Amino acid sequence: MSLEYVEKISPDQIAKMKNEFAKNKAFQVSQVLPGGKKADAADYESQLSKFPALKAAVNETLSAIKEEQKQLAESAKKMGIRTDSIALQDVNGEFTAAVTEVVLEGLRHIQPPLLDKKDNSYALAQ
Repeated sequence: MSLEYVEKISPDQIAKMKNEFAKNKAFQVSQVLPGGKKADAADYESQLSKFPALKAAVNETLSAIKEEQKQLAESAKKMGIRTDSIALQDVNGEFTAAVTEVVLEGLRHIQPPLLDKKDNSYALAQ
């Protein structure tokens, strides 16, 4: 699924992300940061500020997912299915953090891979 969204990213944007990872080295993805501190969405936002092309890709993916969800809700309504329980909500930025992880995972599977994964908590430039 992650590759489906990343394949829509332009080669120019991929090159920009590669340069960002060459400069910034790593993006930490984890539920718990070193020292036992719980990760929060602000940590992702803080990191994304150092990766403008990655942030743009995350925002584009967020838009695509929201549009897919809107279409799902419209289809459900036509079938008489209640849609109040399928609405997307970005509670404290958690949805954005999850989409960031989807994009990062997809970048591991493009050809050639842009990222490598180190011990389940870092995405590193390949």
